[in-house]
Amino acid sequence: MFLKFRKKKDAAPLRMVDGVDLTMSYCPECETEYRSGMESCVECGVPLISGQQFLDRKHQLTAEFQSRSMIIDPADEMVTLRQAPVLDIKELQRLLAAQRIPSILAGDGSPSCGRGCASVLALQIKKVDMEAAQLVLAEEFVKTTGVNLADLEKAEVVYDIHSEDVVCPACGCHFSSSVGACPDCGLSFG
Repeated sequence: MFLKFRKKKDAAPLRMVDGVDLTMSYCPECETEYRSGMESCVECGVPLISGQQFLDRKHQLTAEFQSRSMIIDPADEMVTLRQAPVLDIKELQRLLAAQRIPSILAGDGSPSCGRGCASVLALQIKKVDMEAAQLVLAEEFVKTTGVNLADLEKAEVVYDIHSEDVVCPACGCHFSSSVGACPDCGLSFG
């Protein structure tokens, strides 16, 4: 019987940690992964960060998320985030709770106009959670509309219904103002 002795190879350097490839670069805005050597995000135009920086940022956000308390103390300063009909406000409350942002509903639940309109309630959150709540709202806006807020901030075009040829502020498509909706992205102007 012969025994073969093999030299142990050095352990391969650690590449993946918590789903992040440390050898890659990442966009801090849209979190797109890029191969090493790329300098800026094609979509966002911002400088990329290293895999290690992205991982550190991910851990920091996780720690902040876990440290948020879902308890509202009577001493907490509250602010109204939004007023809307009951069903809409409940959906927003669910979105916030998923991000560990506690909220309360304020109002008496009676119709706002007295003629059978839907009840309007105010969604209140702790003042210290306002920035996190605004990020949740921005993400939900992008998710439900497909419109990138960064693109809207840079937009110099305003839809003019009196113009023969108009430019969609969401996607930049040129079309006739008589159409009423962008033929490219479907944004309605009616």
